[in-house]
Amino acid sequence: MQNTDPAAPRIRGAGLVLARGGRNIARVPDFGLGPGETAALIGPSGSGKTTALMALALMRPPAEGAIAIDGADPWALSRSARDRYRGRHIGLIFQSFHLVDALSVEDNILLAARCAGLPPDSARAGLLLSRLGLTAIRRHRADRISHGQAQRTAVARALFNRPSVILADEPTSALDDANTAAMLELLTDVAAEQGAALLITSHDRRVLNRMDHILAIAEIAA
Repeated sequence: MQNTDPAAPRIRGAGLVLARGGRNIARVPDFGLGPGETAALIGPSGSGKTTALMALALMRPPAEGAIAIDGADPWALSRSARDRYRGRHIGLIFQSFHLVDALSVEDNILLAARCAGLPPDSARAGLLLSRLGLTAIRRHRADRISHGQAQRTAVARALFNRPSVILADEPTSALDDANTAAMLELLTDVAAEQGAALLITSHDRRVLNRMDHILAIAEIAA
């Protein structure tokens, strides 16, 4: 299913129309992001940015249009196959993190491998823990760490399986300037190193200034 052409777009969207509650709400401009390319998806609050991310993450189908990842249509897969595909090829960073409180920071990161049916890789986890400044709390339960530490744990989990597409929903919304700069440097560096495409929903000027492309959602009038 994978397109091995290194110059091919990692993710492409064409004619995407988003719906909510049975009503079309927004259009996403056509785009294609190659290895290492970055983009911000912008629009007012409630315009459909998160809905767009859910479509690109294979969690909620678009009302219209096509999504291709590495040249193939993952929406053509069965639901279970699509879930496995997401786990192995898409790194998704939610606003609400979705950590498992009863697990340690390290085990939350390793959960990415288990959910994708891949063997755990402690060395990979250790590298990400170190790079994100989480080594000292690797054994702490997720419900006993700070908001910023939880966010970095969620980022590490999203990057763990070396995804070809990284999707992040407002990842800097609760960060100060220093931590925002560190977060963006990590995400853009990893995208470049892994040849992944990075798409961030945001209206944060600090984010927009670092992206290669800006995609503006067009709202559809009721």
